[in-house]
Amino acid sequence: MSTSTTAPAALFLPVHEDGRLWLRLELPAGSAELDQVYMSDPNDLPLPDLVIDIDVAALQRILSVFWEFRQHLYDLAIPLGMTSAEFGGKLKLARLRLCPYVDDRAILSACFTNEWSGTEYALDIGQYLPVAVDRNLACYLAQLQQSPA
Repeated sequence: MSTSTTAPAALFLPVHEDGRLWLRLELPAGSAELDQVYMSDPNDLPLPDLVIDIDVAALQRILSVFWEFRQHLYDLAIPLGMTSAEFGGKLKLARLRLCPYVDDRAILSACFTNEWSGTEYALDIGQYLPVAVDRNLACYLAQLQQSPA
């Protein structure tokens, strides 16, 4: 009996751009991952494609605060780069949310608001990282920072 799990088709990849290190996730039109996007109004415009950019240095900075105060936090958020070539609405307030979960784990979500309708969109993006969203995430990010461009 096989106990292996299937890895997601899309994964964040490190990208050096504008003198900074980013983790980029590209979900082109037709990606099954786009079906996982939560919408507060399911009748609003669907998200046909998505590119997410996480500033690695910014994420590193909030992780220490998050782990120290996680028992007192509902969430902690930082700005996030999000673009969609085909979305019919207007992406506003793109943010990366880090929420406490169980057993020293966290949920990492990409969220934005459609400025024209007020609909909230969210996607659990922790599953697209090569490591769990736990205290080891900081080690992974530090290793990325030390890798040559």
